[in-house]
Amino acid sequence: MAHTNVKNTFVGVPKVNGGIWRVPSGIALPTTAYAPRPSGCIRLGGVSDEGYTYSSERQTDKKKDWNGDKVRSVQTSKDDTLEITFIEFLNPAVMALAHGEANVTVSPATAEHGTHIATRSVADQLDHGAFIIDTFDGKVKRRRVVYDAQADKIDPVAEKPGDWSVQKITFDLFPNSQGSTNDTYTELDDKLSPSSWTVTLTDVTGGTFLPAVNGTPVASGLPNNVAASAFQSALTTLLGAGKATVTGSAGGPYAVALLDGGVLTADGSLLTGSGAAVTVEPA
Repeated sequence: MAHTNVKNTFVGVPKVNGGIWRVPSGIALPTTAYAPRPSGCIRLGGVSDEGYTYSSERQTDKKKDWNGDKVRSVQTSKDDTLEITFIEFLNPAVMALAHGEANVTVSPATAEHGTHIATRSVADQLDHGAFIIDTFDGKVKRRRVVYDAQADKIDPVAEKPGDWSVQKITFDLFPNSQGSTNDTYTELDDKLSPSSWTVTLTDVTGGTFLPAVNGTPVASGLPNNVAASAFQSALTTLLGAGKATVTGSAGGPYAVALLDGGVLTADGSLLTGSGAAVTVEPA
């Protein structure tokens, strides 16, 4: 019998416009998988079918006693790296990663010449920068936000028949003010479906009723002739802002929508009147 929940597996691929973006300094980085990418991000284009590789290596010093037995493992450092093979070899933004932005000059196309790109190979330190990497598996979205990366190793570039030229770069990652080199955010394909209910009070002359969502009641009983706005306020206190709507006249029937889904019930044991009752039915 299979013991793996396939919904917990992930095969990440980018969207058609690419999955890796450089974020200029001064732009706030997203903190969710679903927030729109900030405007001003620089598209780095396609990467090889190897995708990208994130590595995190912790160096330790094994401490031993006089007898040679290992007693402690002391962490001495932690190195995080990101390895990417960019296949848009002629993309100026990719060239800037390997040479530094100040060493890439782009002259626009004219009637006489096409776009001209000049690069310089100098010994200057390469630029630091932030990156956003978005990958998808169906409706599952995974985002890696890299706070401070600097090109550390640039693989040899080949220009030869029968193969394409690529720019393979390994980046060193540096921690932000919170000590994190990168954060990941994942949105699963399990959105909640809203549920709709009709609440009806019959043969009621007074008293209160107690609504509940998934078995958890509101803070206190509601008057039999409660206004829809007060009914909604009670559900909002229970569920949170924007999680429920209630319409209808005082005394009902009430149309209730639970925007995150859930089962609505109501206890009418404190209602008065011969045959007094409250019913809750799916709308």
